[in-house]
Amino acid sequence: MKDTHRLYLFYKDELCVKVRSPSDDWEFFYKEISEPIIKSGLEKFNLKQIPIACRKFCDLMYEKVLNGEKLSWDDKKMFMGAYFTLYKFNKIKSDNFIFLKIK
Repeated sequence: MKDTHRLYLFYKDELCVKVRSPSDDWEFFYKEISEPIIKSGLEKFNLKQIPIACRKFCDLMYEKVLNGEKLSWDDKKMFMGAYFTLYKFNKIKSDNFIFLKIK
């Protein structure tokens, strides 16, 4: 599948992740990354604890970005998973991410 878009994720008004995407639909990332996080989280936590854990992870990655550290691909992938989990749980608004078409 060809990457046709770029996804820009902002957390606390800071650009934290910019990645190429084959789609301009956030649910693509939710299904690919967030759902497995939620399923594995349910084995260890109850449903109410999952957004708390995701928020803590996003805060940790946010601090790395503020300190000028580069996020590894695994960090970015986990950040996207946690981020869209928070979005699905209505903890983040839709105006915090943008898809732009690659020309």
